[in-house]
Amino acid sequence: MADPIEIVRGDITEQSVDAVVNAANSSLLGGGGVDGAIHRRGGPAILAACRELRATTLPDGLLTGQAVASYGPALAGQYFRKLECFCFQAQTLAAGETRRMPVSFVVDPSLPKDVHTITLSYTFFEVAGLKGKS
Repeated sequence: MADPIEIVRGDITEQSVDAVVNAANSSLLGGGGVDGAIHRRGGPAILAACRELRATTLPDGLLTGQAVASYGPALAGQYFRKLECFCFQAQTLAAGETRRMPVSFVVDPSLPKDVHTITLSYTFFEVAGLKGKS
């Protein structure tokens, strides 16, 4: 059985986790929302590390794209309701980056009884004109 999904309400910067991953703005230099909260909590070391990345590894900025969901079986899509999903907004990713992205959902109880498994997959497409701007 897969690990259960846990929903936690609170300040993301106060959670006991190995890492907090956020879709940063293209400059990597902080801003509002979660990105700003991470920078404020982490202090000047985060800003210094981000400046180093821009000066060395990511001088051309970051890739911005949009994830599009696919459902299997196709019939299941109409019974699957996403409440929160990383796919609702464009995401900015660095080359070779991997990360976990949140999806909160419910399955409508009227799903036909012969459907026992729903497969949810995503394809990430670059958004033209948004290079590094999520």
